[in-house]
Amino acid sequence: MATKKSASKVITAPNPKAIDLSPNQKLALGIAAILVVLFALSTAIFSKVNNNYPNTISLSATGSAEAVPDAIKVSATASILANRSSAALEQLSQVADQMRAVLSENSIDAKNISSANLSLYPEYSYLSNGGRSLLGYRALQNFEINILDSKQAALVIDQMVARSGDDLQINSISAYLSDPTAATEKARADAMAQAKAKAQAYAKLAGEDLGDVVSISEDNNQGQAVPMQLAKDSGGSTSFDMGLSKVSVSIFITYELD
Repeated sequence: MATKKSASKVITAPNPKAIDLSPNQKLALGIAAILVVLFALSTAIFSKVNNNYPNTISLSATGSAEAVPDAIKVSATASILANRSSAALEQLSQVADQMRAVLSENSIDAKNISSANLSLYPEYSYLSNGGRSLLGYRALQNFEINILDSKQAALVIDQMVARSGDDLQINSISAYLSDPTAATEKARADAMAQAKAKAQAYAKLAGEDLGDVVSISEDNNQGQAVPMQLAKDSGGSTSFDMGLSKVSVSIFITYELD
């Protein structure tokens, strides 16, 4: 009996040398290879930068400085009650003009006088039986006056009240620094000194050396001193102590750690 041989099929891979690429194909492959290399390099550089950010320390500090105020802000209200609204407004205008005349006589510039909140309304008295009776029409206007020379403030206030009588009320007075630049500089220097001392202490605890400043942000505030009003024995004229005005500067600062 004859033996049947199985047939086998042999597949031969093409010879790479036999592949013939066009110039355009070769160019495309070259560009692709260059892009792969550039991508790998950029990834390595980005990774290196991200892994080498400097160590930093961020903290806040508040410095302050005190100075004697040199200016006074006066809040005043002119108030008139008349039987007619037109009469109330006319008399209110007269009170305001009297006040402005005093200020002009004392060389206080008009730009340091501001008025606001003019109001006019009927005013009633209320009866025990639940009814009401018209008293008249009330006209009100508020004024803010900046007296830049604090030494003349008491005299100016006395003259305004004397000229306008009971139709002008002084609501409040407050002292302030007309130019807080010098005090702000002192407060800023104090804040920086405090911040550096604190940063050095933290760096030492962390076993690091304090490096350069990376960033600084600032917030400053001028506190107003409210002078105590006193009555003098002679003539009943106004007097007050100026007190101290406090200027503060808060900073948020970041240092490098070497």
